[in-house]
Amino acid sequence: MHQLGLTSIVRSSAHRSSLAALALIAGLSVTGARTTTTGQAAQVPWALAKSADQFAAEVLGAAPLPPGARPWHGALPKLLANPPVTTAATVDHHRSYVVTALSASGLRQYVPAHLAGAKWDGGGVGGPSYTAWVQWSLPVRGPHEYSASLEYSLAGSTCQGSGSPGPPCLLRVDALTVWEPSRPADEVAPATDRGTLTAYASVSPAGVPSRATTVTLTARQSAELVRQFDALPLGPAALCHGDAVVYKLALRPATPSGPGLTVTGQACAAVVQVSVGGRSLHPLYDRGCALLHLVRRFAPAGDSANGTREAAVGCAQP
Repeated sequence: MHQLGLTSIVRSSAHRSSLAALALIAGLSVTGARTTTTGQAAQVPWALAKSADQFAAEVLGAAPLPPGARPWHGALPKLLANPPVTTAATVDHHRSYVVTALSASGLRQYVPAHLAGAKWDGGGVGGPSYTAWVQWSLPVRGPHEYSASLEYSLAGSTCQGSGSPGPPCLLRVDALTVWEPSRPADEVAPATDRGTLTAYASVSPAGVPSRATTVTLTARQSAELVRQFDALPLGPAALCHGDAVVYKLALRPATPSGPGLTVTGQACAAVVQVSVGGRSLHPLYDRGCALLHLVRRFAPAGDSANGTREAAVGCAQP
């Protein structure tokens, strides 16, 4: 089963997908710092943003720039004009700069040296006119910050660098972020709901699990699951080549008074789908597998729930 991590919900566009050895970033190092004067990497500076746009703006503002970078306000060449491919939930803020080939050549070393926690996500070269891009995922914190990354893109063969300052070239920096608001109060389950849990003997990336076994949960088990379910934050649907349904959970009022919630746990990026009366709600995110951990505890013993217990999912294991 192919799974994508949290930072994989933002991907580069097709013209950047031809991977090769990055001559641009393999050689020279650069010095200087934009975010610190101590020579040490600056800590992630954003606090708890109060909106998606604010989060993206703060991440972009923290992007380390090569020494001598000057803002560029003119038109961008075609290979830099289009933003990276993202999901509907992604906010993309970008700025453009003029840099020298020498200052551009050490980006892979320079960015993490000046922004603590930046983790290189990949890079590539391609296109008839030479385009290079490198991307870093960044740490997030707080209940609303789902993911953040910085992507640096350059266009033109002069951007490769040759050991001495060369002709100027254009650099585009994109902050690709996902920030989700708080869950609506009417989309949580009442504490008194009772649950039934469906687990599977095996799961499949095609999304069709096999040999389902359904058990009725006790009042105590139901209360634990409801409490954890209500604590999950909103999260965007991830882009995955394949997905697997890991479990299903039905939460119903103890005294029938309306439709209950249907909860579907997916392997891809720990997405939790929710529906009520056939209407799909905003997906949730099981950030630390806390809900999945309870599901595994309460799943029936034996081979009938092996698929649910053993499925790999896109979140940190408890």
